[in-house]
Amino acid sequence: MKTLSRLKTRQLQASLALPQGPVDTGKANHEPREHPSVLSSAAQFARVSRKAGLRGFCYSRMKPQGYWNFLIQEAIDAGMTYENGGLVNVPPGFSKPGYHQGYFKISFRRGRMRATFNLARIVCWLVNGPPPTPGHQVDHINRIKTDDSPENLRWVTHRENTQNISEEDKVARLAMLDSRLKRGIESKYCKLTETQVAEIRASKEISRILADRFGVRRATISRIKRGDRWKHLPGLEPAPPREWIFEVFEVGYTEPKAFAWSPRTASRHLSTLRQKHPESLFRVAKRKLSPSSPES
Repeated sequence: MKTLSRLKTRQLQASLALPQGPVDTGKANHEPREHPSVLSSAAQFARVSRKAGLRGFCYSRMKPQGYWNFLIQEAIDAGMTYENGGLVNVPPGFSKPGYHQGYFKISFRRGRMRATFNLARIVCWLVNGPPPTPGHQVDHINRIKTDDSPENLRWVTHRENTQNISEEDKVARLAMLDSRLKRGIESKYCKLTETQVAEIRASKEISRILADRFGVRRATISRIKRGDRWKHLPGLEPAPPREWIFEVFEVGYTEPKAFAWSPRTASRHLSTLRQKHPESLFRVAKRKLSPSSPES
């Protein structure tokens, strides 16, 4: 099985970001209606993937928000309605509603195409029309997730949806945030004591041995030694001054688009910029800092 390299990922993302119009898939039920760019992108991705010999690649991470909304619109155009507390004239491919993770959901299957919808989203679409934007969510007005009656559903933004919670949920969220803000032994997630942290700071052993001894990850040991964790404890030696900086430039420009203190972080910035701007070229430059140069 071939693996997906970074170059191939950028090529596929570039092809998806610039759809070339509808693609004939050979099936009448796959012809694009109101979303030609979405369907052409999916067909184009499948064609490029087969040509490159790639198998097992997950395309779901590259789908835009509201990608599957066109399936609901197709079902409504085919005559699906909501009557007497249930869906009527459901087209082939949609399953019966089932309870999962606190909501009633409906699955869709057509060939290799898979999708799952909340029943509340379909009912709200039938009663209140399509969402104003692909990112709009369905809000249960009475805060009961299983109550999918039409008068209990409305289109809201993500911010509005998070604000419609009960007082008990608000208290629980505040308690969770308060526990996360606590530091050191006051936090319920703490696995080390202050004595153990002082021993880790003074030890010259490698991180693997210390991680096995104290039952934590190697990354935790490294962060304690660097001062990223338990920095509130006294006795922490100041970190040595940084000598190098890694800057990400767009070819043809002198101002850096991003910078990092390690090549690994710089490569992440480089990948992010290439995904957002597939038509541009970027490079990473390593520059030595002078003693008087600021670090931030």
